Amino acid sequence: MRALCILIIDDQPAIGRLLSSYLSKVGHQCQYAPSGDEALKLYAQQPFDLVLVDQSMPGLDGQQTTRLLRELQLNMGWRPILMLSGNAETEAQIAALEAGCDDFVAKPVSLDMLAAKINSFQRIAEMQEQITRQNRELIEYRERDKEERNISAYLMSRLARTAKLEGRQLDYFLKPVSEVSGDLLLAWRASNGDRYALLADATGHDLPAALSLLPVSETFYNMAAKGFSLEGIARKLNRKSAEYLPANRFVALLMALYSPLDGTLQIWNGGIPGALLMADDGRVLERFESLNFPIGILDEDDPLFCCQVETVHITESCQFSMFSDGLIEAESISGMQFGLDRVEAVLHDVKPEQRAARLQEALALHTSGAQPHDDVAYMHIYCEPAKLDMQPAPPAFHECKPWSLQLQLNVEQLRNHDLEPLISSFCQSLGLEPAQHGIFSLVLRELLANAIEHGLLRLDTSIKHLSDGFERYLQLRQSSLQALEHGELQVDIQQASLEGIKRLSVTVTDSGPGFDFQNYKATASEEQFHGRGLYLLRQLCADLQFGGVGNQVTATLQWQ
Repeated sequence: MRALCILIIDDQPAIGRLLSSYLSKVGHQCQYAPSGDEALKLYAQQPFDLVLVDQSMPGLDGQQTTRLLRELQLNMGWRPILMLSGNAETEAQIAALEAGCDDFVAKPVSLDMLAAKINSFQRIAEMQEQITRQNRELIEYRERDKEERNISAYLMSRLARTAKLEGRQLDYFLKPVSEVSGDLLLAWRASNGDRYALLADATGHDLPAALSLLPVSETFYNMAAKGFSLEGIARKLNRKSAEYLPANRFVALLMALYSPLDGTLQIWNGGIPGALLMADDGRVLERFESLNFPIGILDEDDPLFCCQVETVHITESCQFSMFSDGLIEAESISGMQFGLDRVEAVLHDVKPEQRAARLQEALALHTSGAQPHDDVAYMHIYCEPAKLDMQPAPPAFHECKPWSLQLQLNVEQLRNHDLEPLISSFCQSLGLEPAQHGIFSLVLRELLANAIEHGLLRLDTSIKHLSDGFERYLQLRQSSLQALEHGELQVDIQQASLEGIKRLSVTVTDSGPGFDFQNYKATASEEQFHGRGLYLLRQLCADLQFGGVGNQVTATLQWQ
């Protein structure tokens, strides 16, 4: 054991010298005080490890001195105090203990017994120091943990951009187990009106799970703002997660892209419980099970890696609902899970605008108000049939800068790149009028899709009439594009201004055989599943002209 620093308080110097001599021989350091007042001055300057105090002294007696020492120890830490007394009566011992002493030693003092008691209290003091040190470390850890949680919660709120979740186009709730959630809800409305939504559920919960979501937020927002496809976003998120996350961490993910103009809903599901598309009256129109691995598990070159997107055509007012497994697996007091059937039943029985609130009420009732064992996230998006009556962009009140862009794209580039957002982003850098961003991206998307699907691949869009037509059409498009050996597209874009009239023309030419556009009559209507591209272009553009052998289309936007 380490040497102790001991304060000896006794009005008889002989006893003080005797005790100091003996205790020094057994390895301790001693200091003598002839009175209580002198002892208090010494103790205030130095926190002794142990105090031996005589009970009967002139001035401050042993009991008064002990009480004052204990007051000093409130700020300096507990140390043992032993009372020395020639009165061994029970009442004297009780008085000493009540004054705050830890033990009583009768005079004449047995030095061997005193040494044994000191050793005993030394062990107690060392344990007390260890406890004090551990408590201090726990307090410091708690403060650091609190600060880290506050910073993480703030960071996650900034990354989630909660303001993007507010509005009439969606409803949501997020119920984390602690201050930081391992579930994440994101939403973005593109300039062309497309609505992106994302639900992510990281492995585990609390701070480690939340940190796994950091690569997700910025990547999603950046790519959604540029109009990338769900497949392109999913591939980029998978690469980012594989790059940043440890091998035992991954993120289950569900993304949705609702396009109001053409009334389509696209879903990419990687590891999230089956999402629902429900009509206003509560009928389940579609169920979307997971078709892909969660992100961060497989590399893109792994044979098992896939990136399947489901597409449905919206024919009536409905809501797309997605939720994390924390909702499905929330348990009652008896251990019964909330379950998917209960989710459908709750959503079926109420109006669309009340579904999120009613689901929260049902969850609280099921768990008897207790906190679920996992984070819970829910979001639904309001969907309507196609709206092809998009209003023209408002006039721009600043100078229209002239610029032009020409691109030649081969088959490999058509296969491996999401062309529309890449070209749109580049045109914005060149000086594309901000007021025209939304319409331009729609027009470019339709022109590229028309050139690839009809000009190069010669696909029959009548397949979309079938019950699973959209999904089959997209699969056919993908397989046909992968099998295409020859073909190219040329894109010419120009922005100019003449006599106050501003014009933006987009020409797409494909290397396909074309068609007899002179005798072609548009038959598309808002109710048809195919032929909608040309109908949409005629609604949006000031002029639409075919050229060449029908393998060239020029769309012109015009504004004051």
